[in-house]
Amino acid sequence: MGTFHERLQRKFQIINDTDGLKKMAGNYLSGNTFFIKGLYNPIVLTVREVKDPLEIEIKTEYELKESAIFYRMNGKYMLINAAIKERHDRENYTAELREIKVSLEDRKDQRIPIERNKVHVSNIRATKQVISSLLFNVPTSIKVYFKQYENVLSDKADDIHVEVFDKKTEKFELVRKSGKMLYISDTTDEYSYMSDDHEKFIDYRNEMESDINKVIHEYKSKKIVSELIVPINYVGHDGKKMSIGYIQLVNKKNPISIEMADEIKEIANSMIDKVREANAVYVHTNQIVRNISKRGLQLLITDAALKKNLIQQKGFSFDIIFGVQKPISVFSEIAYFGTNPANDVIIGVKITGFAEGEKESKRYLEFIDALTPKTARRRN
Repeated sequence: MGTFHERLQRKFQIINDTDGLKKMAGNYLSGNTFFIKGLYNPIVLTVREVKDPLEIEIKTEYELKESAIFYRMNGKYMLINAAIKERHDRENYTAELREIKVSLEDRKDQRIPIERNKVHVSNIRATKQVISSLLFNVPTSIKVYFKQYENVLSDKADDIHVEVFDKKTEKFELVRKSGKMLYISDTTDEYSYMSDDHEKFIDYRNEMESDINKVIHEYKSKKIVSELIVPINYVGHDGKKMSIGYIQLVNKKNPISIEMADEIKEIANSMIDKVREANAVYVHTNQIVRNISKRGLQLLITDAALKKNLIQQKGFSFDIIFGVQKPISVFSEIAYFGTNPANDVIIGVKITGFAEGEKESKRYLEFIDALTPKTARRRN
């Protein structure tokens, strides 16, 4: 039969009180048709009658057991949860209403069905091992790789540390959460803790406020005269950025130059490029687009490696190819996934970004507009 699982949850108005359920049932359920939730093939469920108290008579060819969960899309998404009380024959049941959910927002975009091969995706890129911004959730192979870089950078300062974020000291948390560098050229000078370039550097003086004298004293007690901490910022295949580690330079005699900060930042970027390459799964075979909208796609995944790998991901990147046009590379987040009767994987994705930014976003929307039926365009 095939089933579906949602990842991105809608925001709902939840109705579960007796008066609210009676009102909704009387206005929206009786005589209407719905679809059973979670199935690949849409199977109709009809509400034949609303009875009192909160009982409904329903009919469907699908065999229901303890519950009936069904939905309808009419501008807003409505989801009904009912408990089966009695089965009368092969298709007819009595059920008790438990809850009705109504989405707070209308569906923003029309889903456009795609004829086979008119649009497809290729060059799918996902991760072998999931990397998370949460502490302690970075693969061991990456931790080992970071340690190897300490030898490469050993001549840059008196002490070098290349680590994942595994401790929650205030200083390192500022670097991790902001994704910015912390640079102190002279730890004895209060003005060295300040920065005019707030895009690149943390203004440590402003962050520490009245505790700055305590920080200066700690540096003095450790005989540290200069420090630079550069975050290692990872961009996942869903386009989301996170700081997973850092390069720390400590000098006990000479100040670290501002030029060194830029050099180490370049090194951190090159490290991440290699990490992403080593931790990536690339599949170049074409996969089918079943429908498409301004903000997402529904994909039919038939490749054996992808079927196993993609449902483990939060998101992935891929190229969308409209006919014979130049590919558009996008980042995506998985909204839902499921299987069809042939055990292929259906994945609904939300586009979270375009690799080439606004230019490609505009080109994508032009293609969507060209595919949209003229009647739908007039309504918009």
